[in-house]
Amino acid sequence: MSVSTDGILTFGVDLGEEPEDLPWQAQTDLYDDDDEDEEDIGFEEWLYITMGVSSATLWNEYYEWARGWKTGDYAHDNEGVKAYEKLHPEWRVKLDKSYEEQHKVEKECPIELITHCSGEYPMYIVALRGHTTKAWRGSPEVIESLNVDERLLSEAKIFCNKYGIPFDDPKWLLASYWG
Repeated sequence: MSVSTDGILTFGVDLGEEPEDLPWQAQTDLYDDDDEDEEDIGFEEWLYITMGVSSATLWNEYYEWARGWKTGDYAHDNEGVKAYEKLHPEWRVKLDKSYEEQHKVEKECPIELITHCSGEYPMYIVALRGHTTKAWRGSPEVIESLNVDERLLSEAKIFCNKYGIPFDDPKWLLASYWG
């Protein structure tokens, strides 16, 4: 396993270590997959839930079936999913539609959550979507412009204010990630 050292240039607000009062920390894991470690759902899953496109209900249907199909095995494996899809072809159609809607929601969301510092000690930046450049060791990136999309910035401020996400006084930030 190799270690990467990435440079990150982004426009946003540095949260440092993730504060404890972010909206996606109000709920824990939604998946009934026998995973004993309940964790915060994370920004993306929170976004999917908030925008009504989460696939958790569909996956929970699968996990319920999988427990009886292969007792003791991790239920979210390719063999199990293929068997379930054969019995429930409409499930795959619904899941694919959910994933399409999730990608659309991600693209339309004016912000994204950027991880920096390291994989073992993550820190976070709420960034204006589309205003992040990452450079991997040995692969420099050209920065064409540091202009900020003012319309998107306005949308991001409204979105963050609505959901209680810190986004006061965003700036260009240069960060690193060791992972």
